[in-house]
Amino acid sequence: MLHYLLFFIYFLLLVWVLRKNAIVKTSGFSHITLLLLFIVKISAGIAIGWISAEYYGQGNDYWTLHREGLLEYDLLIHHPIKFVTSIFDSPYDNKYGGFFDAVGSYWNDLKNNIIIKILAALNILSRGNFYINSLFLNAFSFLGTLALATLFYRISKSKLASLAACFCIPSALYFSSGIHKDLFVFTLLGFFLYALYNLIENFQNKKQWILLFISMLLLLIMRNIVLLLLIPSLIFLYFRYRCFNNLKSLLSTFAICLLSLFFLHFTSADPLKMIAQRQHDFFDLPVASSQMPLTKLEPHVQSFINVLPEAANHAFLRPYVWEYPGHFLIIPAIEWFCILVFIFIFFLRNKLPSIAPFYVASIIFAFLIILVAGFIVPNSGSLIRYRSLYLPYLVAPFLLIWLGKNRITK
Repeated sequence: MLHYLLFFIYFLLLVWVLRKNAIVKTSGFSHITLLLLFIVKISAGIAIGWISAEYYGQGNDYWTLHREGLLEYDLLIHHPIKFVTSIFDSPYDNKYGGFFDAVGSYWNDLKNNIIIKILAALNILSRGNFYINSLFLNAFSFLGTLALATLFYRISKSKLASLAACFCIPSALYFSSGIHKDLFVFTLLGFFLYALYNLIENFQNKKQWILLFISMLLLLIMRNIVLLLLIPSLIFLYFRYRCFNNLKSLLSTFAICLLSLFFLHFTSADPLKMIAQRQHDFFDLPVASSQMPLTKLEPHVQSFINVLPEAANHAFLRPYVWEYPGHFLIIPAIEWFCILVFIFIFFLRNKLPSIAPFYVASIIFAFLIILVAGFIVPNSGSLIRYRSLYLPYLVAPFLLIWLGKNRITK
């Protein structure tokens, strides 16, 4: 009973705190709308916690992190100095090497260790309750999602479409609301792009520089490949705001990315090696019930060209709805099918105008990261989860252009 009371008290407190936040105050959305969306967000957090415990047992990532947080809470209470210093401990022979490695690396472990430390601190307030911790984390995630919706709203001046694309895509809402690194990646990406957009409008804004730097640093820790795949979009924006048109900016971006891949291929930071290694790490995991056949990558261009048809099929078509991938995968499979139909109809019925730069950058980013997931992930369950986080960046531009909400200069 105490946990229910605490949940309600913290909910009211967070509503009051969020109303004071600068992102909320300058978003342009009504308080009632934001309150309803906050309730939707925390409800998704409750749902993913309950479903993962009820149907996947205690071995799922969400509850595993929660249990690790309880152990760290004990360390925090009894050995606070060790609690702080232990985050710098590395059990590996290479100590702090292997920054881009997906397994067996201090840096790969760091993202979960940070989340566990945060949960340990939250346990002081929550008395170790999973759902109260989820409430706090989803208040943080709500702000990042709102930042992204505000960005699209400022470009389009369409409140409903911007909010729908960022808050109401079922799989994106669901997977970005769990106690997991997905929540942090989705949230930090929203903060990063929000700060970047504000700096384009006002380069001297110190608060936005701080937000940009912190979100970029944490993104680099949480999922460095996301930041890497964001670079082409940032290059495009640079050329576009240097008064190039969209076509020239795209060609310039493509040329720079091609040259960069060529030179990086001879270094330890080769993106092809990184992507191939991440795929190999997936193959080392136990075979999933939703496993799909996928050719093993080698870190050279020809191998990626050979695997491209498979990767594109996995990224943009799988799981097929008619395969019935399972009770919990069929809904996001139908959702993805509807998105593809919407985009197909869009191209049939719309002549592309001169698209706003941020729309183009958003589509480039979504396309790249979904395609790379197709190269890496050999099972449809994980693929759906990874893809879901980036659906707003694909859906919002097409939806807003369809509605005629396309301010060319932004």
